[in-house]
Amino acid sequence: MTRRNNRLTSSTATSVFEPTDVAVELDQKKQAELEERYRLYLTGEHTLNGTEIEQIGFRLQAKRIHAIDHLGENPAYGIGDALAWARDHLPHFYESFQTNQLEPMLKEEAASQELSVYNRFKRANNMELSQKLDQMYTQMLTVSNPEKHVGLHWVNWWYERNLTILANIARLAHTGEERIVVLIGGSHLYLLKDWIERTDCFSLEYTHQYI
Repeated sequence: MTRRNNRLTSSTATSVFEPTDVAVELDQKKQAELEERYRLYLTGEHTLNGTEIEQIGFRLQAKRIHAIDHLGENPAYGIGDALAWARDHLPHFYESFQTNQLEPMLKEEAASQELSVYNRFKRANNMELSQKLDQMYTQMLTVSNPEKHVGLHWVNWWYERNLTILANIARLAHTGEERIVVLIGGSHLYLLKDWIERTDCFSLEYTHQYI
């Protein structure tokens, strides 16, 4: 078990938080590569690329950096497959989903690409936006009929991925003194926040205190 006085902050924070560990949305299979790039950065031998992992995660200069994502095997039906099936079998759901959920979200996402890295992360930490994404993904459960639960395959994969991310975060807490910054996409944020609060293993701090 992890200890209650571990302090964890979701998505991004400044160095004011004084993190001991940074956990980033990168497949855990790439841990060795990540550590090597981070080592070279700390010794002045690596120029930062434009990713949030390096522009924010590396600059925090924590003692340790961790790849915590777990993509696993592709689901039998991806989200694109589920939407294609809905288009053919559930046209009312498909049209409503496209008009009220997907299209507004894609427009907002496209607009966010014009923002600075800092402002993109402020946006990513918007819990209301993250909740909308979670609701949109959860709606994929309804893409089914009595014989075929197409959307369930993707939702299963999505939940397994996020539960594994949570387990990987929990493993980082060894002594109860760790201060962990998690750099993660906004679509993960609502689920992880809910589950972290339910574990009662961390003291969760919100990034608006730091950014």
